[in-house]
Amino acid sequence: MMHSSTFLVGAALVTSLVPLWPTAQAQDGAIALEVVATAVRTQGFPCEKPSSAQRDAQLSKPNLPVWFLTCESVRYRVEIMSSGRRARVTKIE
Repeated sequence: MMHSSTFLVGAALVTSLVPLWPTAQAQDGAIALEVVATAVRTQGFPCEKPSSAQRDAQLSKPNLPVWFLTCESVRYRVEIMSSGRRARVTKIE
């Protein structure tokens, strides 16, 4: 089981990637994928073989990036909350 400090570091990393996204998409895309997948798993949601994490610029707000995470058999909408709060995870049917 992951500690809350691991999640806090992950959430901070995802938030810091938001301004860099257009210029470093390939390298940071792999990092974002793992961070968002870890945030989802930390909260007890299954995510086997994550394949993509895409930030939705239209739904995202300052200090509240919204990501769509695709795993092997499920897809999630993930809102990375600031201030150390847990991510808001919604399974997409």
